[in-house]
Amino acid sequence: MKSRYNPVLIAIIAIGLIVSLWLNYQRHEIEQRNDTVEMAMEYEGLEHIANWEGLSLNDVLAGFKKAGVTSLVVFDTTLEKLNSNGSIVAVTGEELLKGSALGGDGGKFAPVLSEGIVVPNAVYVTVGTSYDVLTEVVEDLYLRYGKDRLRIVNNEPQIIEILGNPMVITEENYDSKPGVMQAPLGLSTEEMRKAKAFGFNVIVRPMNYLPNDYDKIRSIFRRIDKSGANVTGYIGCGREVVGYPDYIAYMAHKLKKQNMTFGMVEHYTQLQFAAMDGLLPLAEHMDYRVARAYIIDKAEQRKLKMPEALRRWALTDEERNIRINYIKPFMIPQEGRDILELNLDYVSKIADDVQARGYKLGPAGVFSKNTADGKFAPYFPERAWLVPLAFAILAGGIMYLTLLFNFSKKIQYMLLLTGGIVASVTLLKFGGILTRQLLALIAATVFPVLSMTVIVELWESCKKNTPNTLKIIISATWQLALAVILSL
Repeated sequence: MKSRYNPVLIAIIAIGLIVSLWLNYQRHEIEQRNDTVEMAMEYEGLEHIANWEGLSLNDVLAGFKKAGVTSLVVFDTTLEKLNSNGSIVAVTGEELLKGSALGGDGGKFAPVLSEGIVVPNAVYVTVGTSYDVLTEVVEDLYLRYGKDRLRIVNNEPQIIEILGNPMVITEENYDSKPGVMQAPLGLSTEEMRKAKAFGFNVIVRPMNYLPNDYDKIRSIFRRIDKSGANVTGYIGCGREVVGYPDYIAYMAHKLKKQNMTFGMVEHYTQLQFAAMDGLLPLAEHMDYRVARAYIIDKAEQRKLKMPEALRRWALTDEERNIRINYIKPFMIPQEGRDILELNLDYVSKIADDVQARGYKLGPAGVFSKNTADGKFAPYFPERAWLVPLAFAILAGGIMYLTLLFNFSKKIQYMLLLTGGIVASVTLLKFGGILTRQLLALIAATVFPVLSMTVIVELWESCKKNTPNTLKIIISATWQLALAVILSL
């Protein structure tokens, strides 16, 4: 053994093993603290259930809060949605003109009709049940469209004209740019306040502004502050994160200032995150204060029965460090139950299963070091600790090459020193993600081969013996265990 394996290289590998065990212990401790799972459902989804079943939204919200939902996801509102719930009244110019041709007086929009200033390719907005909502709408419309496409055409009542295509896009045509009625108009203060009133946290999903600037990003957080809701996280919506391409750093600054977590939605293949421009740069600017979110793909959920979907959640949290369970409701009755009863049972069982596996329910856990002030501090292994690991892995590689080419000890030390210095400089100065990946590849291929080399040598030494069957089984068992230990 001594003639084939350099004891200096073995010692270096042993040191690397000790360091790796220490780093794994640190990582394990941090993962153990990251034990809180956020149970999130969309405000719109619960509102849809209430409307579908003819129930009070308050009763539905209270029911899902009791079932285990901790956070409501709030999207930008739209003229279409606000018009539907009566907060404002919105009508297209074409509809006004058609109504007038049929003898209608235009109702609240009569002043516009009487002056003959109606533009067919425009939308007209006035107050419905809430002046506060109308004020927010006007603010958002100016931010989205600017003064060139927006004008106040009447003061009493206030009527706003927005120039642009009012076409309503169906789901099948969702890749088209939405018209004025469906364009995003900022977060709803009303929805966030409602969430707060029922004890929910909030995760926001605003759309990116086109074009973007500092004030438009600040408007998102002004709306959050105005609502008074406990907003714990942000998840991107659409094709881009807010701030893309030029204001990502500022968006990250605002998120960190609000102590919010960036939720990154896992792709349905589970191999990466759902594609979104600016996703990884925002995570970097957030110092990786991120939580992995899991959603069952809509097309897939349509095929699933509730018990099948149930099996995925807690297992997913455990296996892939999912910390936001983003739950979409079933909208087709199953098992002889209506959709409210079905979904309350669904959420309740997910919450029970998650907690049974040792997790707590609350704002998503993140991988953070312990700090005196309790604030988030990203965990990265100290780069200096990676140096002995690099030398240990290279020592293993050189040991393997020596078995093939019978290198002298001098050549072994020269290779170790040269490779170790290059790897160390790369790791210490640049972080060296490519270097780390290369070293990991070497470790994963070299050490199992070395371990089997040792086992083969043991077999060679046992050739002369002819033990009985029991001794063969015992020898094979401990030799297999040794091979596994050496590889690890």
